Amino acid sequence: MAYVSDKSGENDIYYQPVGGGAETHLSIPGDQRDVSISGDLIAFESTVSTGGYDVFVYDIRTGKLYQVTNTPLLDETLGEISVCDGIGRIVYAVPAAWPLADLYAFTFQVPGSTVDQIGDLIALVNSFNLTKGAGASLIAKLQSALAAINASDTATACDSLTAFVNETQAQSGKKLSTDQASQLINSANQIKTGLGCQ
Repeated sequence: MAYVSDKSGENDIYYQPVGGGAETHLSIPGDQRDVSISGDLIAFESTVSTGGYDVFVYDIRTGKLYQVTNTPLLDETLGEISVCDGIGRIVYAVPAAWPLADLYAFTFQVPGSTVDQIGDLIALVNSFNLTKGAGASLIAKLQSALAAINASDTATACDSLTAFVNETQAQSGKKLSTDQASQLINSANQIKTGLGCQ
């Protein structure tokens, strides 16, 4: 669940699992209001430096904040956010000639989580029917990356993915075809880019 509270001295967004768990405080500059949640996405209005309220979306899985609207001196009013089958939709209103407002809808592809991407990469390794030792060694490195991500240890996750890429390169043309190695390396490098690995 997600909600607004002023217990920090200003209106901020908080969220926590419905079944119980730690409360998370989104410490974002400005005043937040009108929160809506669907899946792992929290939408809300927040004041911006140019004045007025704009619509923002926060991705719980990745910790990324996205600004949806940018209309200086106007106050957008969030209607709702919904996520279904990987597609997100946001409905909001923008003031027109008082007392009227124009209604807008914004549709977008929900970003895939790193955990899902690594799961897909493990499935890809398994689909190649490698020898037990070769497949297990590659999957162990991906499982190590997953464990590090779940522990919020990005550096170790990056190291594990780099080790996966290095081993894949070493097996290219041997236990892996060059096409298979290329697929695995490209997928792993995309994940590394998403994590911000150096």
